[in-house]
Formats: sequence, structure tokens, C-alpha cells
Amino acid sequence: MHRSEGLPVWASAPHRHPPETQRLNTNPPSVPLILRLSKEGCPPQEGAEHDTRLPLPRWPAYRPDYNDRTHKGGVPMAPKPDYGLDAPGDVGKFFVAGLILTGVGVLVARWRAWRKAALAAVAAGGWLLGIAALLVLSSRVGKLRERDRLLDNIELRGHERVLDVGCGRGLLLNGAAKRLTDGHAVGVDIWSTIDQSGNSPDALLANVSAEGVTESVSPTSGDIRWLPFADGSFDVVLSSLVLHNISDQTQRSQAVREIARVLKVGGRLAIADLAHTHQYAATLRDAGWTDVHQSTPHFFIFPPVRVVTGTKPA
Repeated sequence: MHRSEGLPVWASAPHRHPPETQRLNTNPPSVPLILRLSKEGCPPQEGAEHDTRLPLPRWPAYRPDYNDRTHKGGVPMAPKPDYGLDAPGDVGKFFVAGLILTGVGVLVARWRAWRKAALAAVAAGGWLLGIAALLVLSSRVGKLRERDRLLDNIELRGHERVLDVGCGRGLLLNGAAKRLTDGHAVGVDIWSTIDQSGNSPDALLANVSAEGVTESVSPTSGDIRWLPFADGSFDVVLSSLVLHNISDQTQRSQAVREIARVLKVGGRLAIADLAHTHQYAATLRDAGWTDVHQSTPHFFIFPPVRVVTGTKPA
């Protein structure tokens, strides 16, 4: 895994990506949290003690060119945040297949002997188009409402250090940052465009600027199975629609353990996902967590999601 283009060298944390023979190691070696700054505003020197009370670095503001802005009556307007389309490949497949089936059904319907088959094709095509429409609606409207509900339930007080695991274009990250006063929000991602359209550090920075939270957000690159942060670095860890993208069950559990590792004692987590939430809760309980809860399905997002919440024990 390489540093994302455009990220400062000191802000791109080392990637804890062991060789294939070591990938299932559940206790990867610790990696220093290099996101902290010294009091002079520079990266700490090698071997220097890290003060966990120091703030995370301020990410530079995104300043779009004049031509990037929308104009109305000659007056520049601030850009609006765009949180992309989730699973764009799946949306495209459903849409194209639906159009083909519907079109074939309409053409075949002219022959009386094939009308039943034509009706079935039109019905199947309409069903696939409906799924595509629900996925788009979920990405554009539903996930924003689910984001707000998750943050309402986590009850941020404003001073926390928050980590968004798999932050993408910043939906959950920016939402948390807007609820902070003197706290700070950090986002980590591998910037895959397969799971979210246009996913990149530049897209995240554009949304950070549009939401007005530049001073409260710091993104970095990293794999959620080997998070590049020290133990007990965060008061709150959040994740939404990320962990199910890890196909291997053992490595999903590794990701959950990493989330628990970087959380402070007494810290809170919330993991929203459309699959495997029973496994996430079981992994936490196996690690000694007792305050673990799993919600009923939430239907703002399609397919529906469940949320696993918990508090890290001493």
C-alpha cells in the first residue's frame, strides 16, 4: 500500500501490512502514532516522547479554484459536500440488467405467444431498476439520516478525540467534527473507489472545506486491519459500512480487535454495517467486553443496517 498522492509525508502513517505469512497475527507490533505534533508545530523527532495530550495536526484547507464553484447571478457560491455513491459497480449492474430485461420484454410482447415471458421479463427488469433506485436513494439521502441517528446515540460531549475507521469522503467524520468544540476527528482509509465512487483524499478535503470543519479534521492513510495508531489513542471510534468489505472472517475479527485496541479505557465505539454485526459483537465479548449492544435493523439505508455499540472495559 502506498501513500496517497497529495498527502504530506509526515501525515501518511506507516502501513502495518505484514507479509502473507504474518497477516493473521492478532497481535501486530505496535507502531508509534506519528500524527501528533510537537509544541513547535513540527513532527516529533525520532525517539522523542509523545505527549498524548497534544492535538492532532491541522489539515490544510481545501481551496477550490474560482471555476470549481457554482455561480448564480455572478456571485460565487460555496461548494456543497458530495458524499458519493456507495457500491457504484453494483448500482450500475442492477440498472443495466433492469434496462435490458425491460427492453426485451417490451419488444417480445408484440408476439402473443411470448406475452407471458415478456411480462416476466418486464417485471424482473422493473424489480432490478427498483433496487438500483433504492441504492441511489440510500446513498444520497438515507445514509445522511443514519449518520445523524448514530451520532445522536453516541452523545459526543465536544472534547473527544474521534476516529472514523474507513472514513471515505467524510460523511461520518465531518458529522462528528461538527459536534466537537475543542476535540478533534481523525479519518483513516485506503481510498478505494470500488466501494465508494470518487473516493480520494482530495474528495474528502473538498467536503471538509464545504462543511466548515477544516480545523477539526485530520485524514490519513491506513488499513483498518492494522491501524497506524498507538494503543488507547481515541475516546470514540466510529465506522459505517466498511468492515463487511473484508471477505475473510478472521481478518474482519482482526479489524474489530484493532478498533478496540486504539480505544481508550472507558471509550465508546459504534459500528454500523449491513452484514456480520453478530460477529463484531461476539468478537468484542470474547475480548472481555460486557457492555456490548446490537440494534434492530435500521431502514434508512438499503440494505438495512444494524449498529453495534459498546464501552471498553478497564
